[in-house]
Amino acid sequence: MIFNQMQKVLLLLHILLCSIYCHAQVTVQLSQLVGTKWTIDGGGKIGEDTLTFYRDTMQKVSYYNLVKRTTRFSTPYYLSNSIPKSFDNSRVGISTSGTFIVKYNKKLNRMTVLQVRNFDLAKGEMVFYNPHIKDAIRDGTIKYRLISSDLR
Repeated sequence: MIFNQMQKVLLLLHILLCSIYCHAQVTVQLSQLVGTKWTIDGGGKIGEDTLTFYRDTMQKVSYYNLVKRTTRFSTPYYLSNSIPKSFDNSRVGISTSGTFIVKYNKKLNRMTVLQVRNFDLAKGEMVFYNPHIKDAIRDGTIKYRLISSDLR
């Protein structure tokens, strides 16, 4: 009887810890992002992507090795603690912290939400999760490493 109660308590603790771990989110501050430049960790075979954060836009620069071409694309973004149903332009450059980066591609009329899984400016590490890039090869996780900070 005592053994069964002990098993129940251990099972409950295990479930509680798993739920905390699975729902763990990292909050990032706008002040931590602004002025930073990142590159995809492990990139380079096909090309190189960099992200640069400004107060109201994030700029993605992609270099494609095969065609030796560079593209630049800037999108407005804001930080949020929840996934919005639509892009709220009034929060761009205003929202100071969040667990999600919400960006909007005007050309495609598409909002993308990136969950911040890890952010450590001191170690130069940032990890996003984007379920829209989940397939047989990629698991939706995008890892970046810091190139430079304080571009202001």
